[in-house]
Amino acid sequence: MSCEKFLDEKPNKKLVVLSSVKDAQALLNNTSVFITAHPTSGEFAAGDFYLLTEDWQSLSWQSHRQSYIWGDHVFNDMERNDWSLPYVAVYNANVILDAIANGEIKQGTQREIADVQGQALFYRSYALYSLLQIFAKAWDNTTSKSDLGIPLRLSSDFNIPVKRATVAECYEQIIKDMQEAVVLLNETTTLKTRPTKTAAHAFLARIYLNIGRYELARASASEALASHSQLINYNTLDTTAENPFAIFNEEVIYHVRLWNFLPYPPVPKIDPELFASYHHDDLRRTLFFISNGDGTFSYKSGYNGDDGLFNGLATDELFLIRAECYARLGQTEKGLQDLDALLSKRWKAESYIPYSTMTEVDALKIILDERRKELVFRGLRWSDLKRLNKEPRFAVTLKKKIEDKEYVLSPNDNRYVFPIPSAVIEMTGIQQNPR
Repeated sequence: MSCEKFLDEKPNKKLVVLSSVKDAQALLNNTSVFITAHPTSGEFAAGDFYLLTEDWQSLSWQSHRQSYIWGDHVFNDMERNDWSLPYVAVYNANVILDAIANGEIKQGTQREIADVQGQALFYRSYALYSLLQIFAKAWDNTTSKSDLGIPLRLSSDFNIPVKRATVAECYEQIIKDMQEAVVLLNETTTLKTRPTKTAAHAFLARIYLNIGRYELARASASEALASHSQLINYNTLDTTAENPFAIFNEEVIYHVRLWNFLPYPPVPKIDPELFASYHHDDLRRTLFFISNGDGTFSYKSGYNGDDGLFNGLATDELFLIRAECYARLGQTEKGLQDLDALLSKRWKAESYIPYSTMTEVDALKIILDERRKELVFRGLRWSDLKRLNKEPRFAVTLKKKIEDKEYVLSPNDNRYVFPIPSAVIEMTGIQQNPR
């Protein structure tokens, strides 16, 4: 996990010799590299919680303080950061992919080799996608072929010069890799930290939704739901429990977490408007949040099974993706049916009333509101803000106050794209993101 110097020191590939599927799988099983290395900065920036001045000042990480106020000096090069950690996963995945391409992995069946290749493609794509959400602009049909994305490291050879691809090129590569992974991956696995075909379909649904390819997102969500559609009845959970959700619960398709935590309660206080949006009969109100005893509330726990932040793929997200796509494609009734299927498992028994027929615009707004409430603190809100800010009807202005100073983030502001760590800019010469 000593990743601060990841881009300063070139690993010696001779230290990693892969000759069998067992070797490759052992490398892929490193959860500190692949499962806990995904950016947290977006959650500090997204506005779902607020901090008092003294609590903000007490945050130990510079990146957390600066992310919260959309600052210009987010990443201290002495700290692990949201740039270096995902690229460690990218490098390790590339080691395996290069070994397979070069015919170095000889011990194992073709099916076994195909599966580890699919896993490596999945992990690499997941890491690159995470980087893209933090360090690049949102998808825009008119500008993504020229907007700067991130460096696409597709080889473990560090002698290849670093350059930034366009946003369009980045998404094209991620989608290409995931389409290949769908073919290569196994149908099932005993470990939810290991991707399957279903996970690949679910991830494609997330990607397609983020770039506005709604028919493809709907189709991918349906493919995943065809094999994994379980929903937890929240009435069966203990709302008084410290951690009411089991890790690897039945909704989880692929388990991954953000690499860092939110501050402990009562420090991060849930946005009052967000908390008030949960009906009193909505069990998420008491399962997701805990009272601070002063009229404010903090986040309690979610699908990580503890106070960590789950960023994986789960059934509830798929229902919401498909519901949104149906609404955007003019199939409002189907969208509301998916929303009802989800919410009927979230409210107190027999208290939920299904939605009636309504306009496409009204249905879409309700679905997006429920998406925010269901997927809170999943590492998705920052991406949603960026994509929805492209639509004036859904754009929001974020405001925060620290030390009597108000910080304002307008829709499509340059600060929706985080600055690349200065050490990376100095070493590679790639272009910095404007602020």
